[in-house]
Amino acid sequence: MGRFCRKIWIRYIVLPLGVVALSASTVLADVTPLTSAEIDAITKEVMELHSIPGLAVGVVKDGEVVHLKGYGVRENGQPGGVDENTLFGIASNSKAFATSALALLVDQKKISWDDKVIDHLPEFRMHDAWVTREFRIRDLVIHNSGLGLGAGDLMVWPTSKRTRAEIIHNLRYLKPVTSFRSEFAYDNLLYIVAGEVVARVSGTSFDAFVNKNLMEPLGMARCAADRTGLTGETNYAKPHAVIDGSLMNIEPSEAIDQNAVWAAAGGLQCSVKSMVKWMGLHLRGGKLENGKRLISRRSYKELVTPQTILSVGSRDRDLNGTKFRAYGLGLFLQDSDGYKVVSHGGTLLGMISQTYMVPELGLGIVVLTNQQAYPGRDALVTSIAKSYMTAEKSDWVAKFAESTAKYKARVAKQVARETSVEPGHRLESLPLGQYHGRYTDSWFGNVTISDREGGLYFTAEKSRRIKGKLIHFNGNVFIARWDDRTLEADAYVSFETSFDGKVNGMTMKPVSPAIDFSFDFQDLDFEKQRD
Repeated sequence: MGRFCRKIWIRYIVLPLGVVALSASTVLADVTPLTSAEIDAITKEVMELHSIPGLAVGVVKDGEVVHLKGYGVRENGQPGGVDENTLFGIASNSKAFATSALALLVDQKKISWDDKVIDHLPEFRMHDAWVTREFRIRDLVIHNSGLGLGAGDLMVWPTSKRTRAEIIHNLRYLKPVTSFRSEFAYDNLLYIVAGEVVARVSGTSFDAFVNKNLMEPLGMARCAADRTGLTGETNYAKPHAVIDGSLMNIEPSEAIDQNAVWAAAGGLQCSVKSMVKWMGLHLRGGKLENGKRLISRRSYKELVTPQTILSVGSRDRDLNGTKFRAYGLGLFLQDSDGYKVVSHGGTLLGMISQTYMVPELGLGIVVLTNQQAYPGRDALVTSIAKSYMTAEKSDWVAKFAESTAKYKARVAKQVARETSVEPGHRLESLPLGQYHGRYTDSWFGNVTISDREGGLYFTAEKSRRIKGKLIHFNGNVFIARWDDRTLEADAYVSFETSFDGKVNGMTMKPVSPAIDFSFDFQDLDFEKQRD
């Protein structure tokens, strides 16, 4: 969710008109778009190379669907195949639905983007009183709040027992890491607040509002924000991941017919057929297929106008010739091969997705998968997009696989180095019983450190999958090895002592830099409760 948006591979854009116009005529004459048969071949190569059980691809060009197909199976080891109607968790692609819902309310003159949040949600509080007073609806959806990357995501990731009201209340306990509106740091919780603004202003739930006012007019029959209508549904993809070299089924975050508290940030379920219709709305600049406006010209323009400027990394420069990157309202913007691209990616545990649109070419690409294989998804999207945008020919499947292998090797080497202790520097722990007890963090809640089989065991009260053994590392530092190995999110646990030598708290941080940023263990600060 990080992520529900993953931090490593997702890159997006916006380009000045003069630059866009430059290459449109010169490149189009030389491009050779992939045929459906060629997309089939690349998809099957990607699925085999990265052990992806199921995948769906949709491509729209100039208002026509030129490719729409499901591949593989919904669940590894089970017979049900993926088709164009199979539901996938679209994760952070949900964010554009949230901002589009807000745009509809702007059109209805019920809100403005620059309304103060507290005028609609009086209970809303950030850590700083001045920031609370100045926080606008726009600030909820452009990732410049001053909070750290993925701050507070552990309240909803990988599972949650919290209500939206609890999550919004707990925002006041999250300390900023930068000043307000000074830097970009991807955020999920504030989108939950944005969803609650929609609910409060419209008089209905966010989930129901999106279903009625966005999905129904677009004919997105196989897409749901309000998931209560999916009871009995069988045609949906299950999450998977490759763990220690083996493909494993992953426990879903919630049932298919359970509304997610984080729906506005990443909780929608959609099929590739419906996502093609969603991209059509954007490629038409907010219009329905019949030419009628769903979102006003002014409001749609605001959605795709840069709000927060982003830096351009060497990867984007080398791969796409990118010169500009920005975040709009629920959408990434950048230039790629001389064209403006509007895009977003999404990550759930065991399921990733991406939408990629080039309005100037009338081109939209969506890829939905049920395995968290980022290089496979990115290679597939890039292969299709480049075939429409440039005459360059390259084996993107091999390139992305190679770069990912190098990254994983660097991470493995770093983790091995940092998790080893030289014999002369090894310190003993306190007697294990001194660590036992209940610890409380202001926003995450209570955890218990107890004895299990002669060792320490960590249990979180409101996050049932965050539990596991604590393995001694050095001194008062342990490593939490979570029972659910599909999380891939082991964390350091450092116990703190007072001047009398008694344990009075603990802090945490991820063991690996590759851990999804939504495991924001570094933001936790536990105080031990005295008997």
